[in-house]
Amino acid sequence: MNILEYRDEFRDDCLDVLKSNVGKFIAAWEVDEYEKYLKTQAHQESYFVVLDGKEVVACGGYGIVNGTAFLSWGLVRRNRHGEGIGTLLLSYRLNRISTDYSGLPLKIDTSQNTQGFYQKFGFYPTKVVNDGYDKGLDKVYMEYRED
Repeated sequence: MNILEYRDEFRDDCLDVLKSNVGKFIAAWEVDEYEKYLKTQAHQESYFVVLDGKEVVACGGYGIVNGTAFLSWGLVRRNRHGEGIGTLLLSYRLNRISTDYSGLPLKIDTSQNTQGFYQKFGFYPTKVVNDGYDKGLDKVYMEYRED
């Protein structure tokens, strides 16, 4: 697997990755938000794709806002969950942030369905908004703590 910087040629594949997660992991309204993100912010932040051969199997990045690092749009193609691709991408992003922005606080918001994944890597919940993304899809704010 290869991790590359995001380019516009990956836009449709990244949208497909997101759409594969609509329902349990992503609210339907987020499709438009993500498309806007890919057209604008993905080029201003650090955003990456994971390729398995020529197939985009995951995407994710991070940005810095007011002295805080935020993970953004970490997604793995739904039929590839459980293969370690999310771990690979998260580790890559954590290493980049640690190298380039050592000492900055790191945060994420995610759903209750992926909260456990991030907890395994040192994130802990700070706030939960019930139905924060959609009915049945809570928004969980988390912060990273290096031990």
